[in-house]
Amino acid sequence: MTNINTINKCDWTKFWQKMNPLVWRIYSWFAAHLLLKALKDLKIKSMLELGGGSGLVAKHVAKKLEAKLTLMDNDPGAYEAFKRFSNYGEYLREDFFSFQTERRWDLVFSLGVIEHFQEDKRSEAIRVHQNFSTKYIFIAVPANSWLRRNFMAKKPNTAIPFEKLYSLDELKKESREAGLKLWQSGENIWAVWVLSRIE
Repeated sequence: MTNINTINKCDWTKFWQKMNPLVWRIYSWFAAHLLLKALKDLKIKSMLELGGGSGLVAKHVAKKLEAKLTLMDNDPGAYEAFKRFSNYGEYLREDFFSFQTERRWDLVFSLGVIEHFQEDKRSEAIRVHQNFSTKYIFIAVPANSWLRRNFMAKKPNTAIPFEKLYSLDELKKESREAGLKLWQSGENIWAVWVLSRIE
């Protein structure tokens, strides 16, 4: 089995151990608001978050949409964060690159996941979203904005040495090249995102 931490050379357990609870709760509220704004008119009964981490963002969204929630993350620190912050929904402690199942979800999404991979692995990660979805795919990544660049320069995260910042055009290009049919997209000073439909 491929270990996601080996690919990324990221220490996610350390990341979650150092996470400030108040900062994370505030961030999660804003991230959930972004996701709900994009999904508000969609009929979604089941949702899967890849790289689910603490599950707090997904909890807010699933409750609002009244959808059944599944999270997937293979890092033990992420699972401890899940028990600490959310403890809501089904949690699969699996590597999404190697996980195999006949199950499918209406919505498959990730928030701040694919940017930690090199280009070839990012394409594979995007295709995994498509493999598990029956209706929609939502991918959000950090924006290549002045705020993001300066925030990261002043407060580098040693647990996560690689994180690509995206323009919206770059995310659209990578998503299309990985086979997604883009439907909607958006951006702000913190993130860019695309929403795709399975046709």
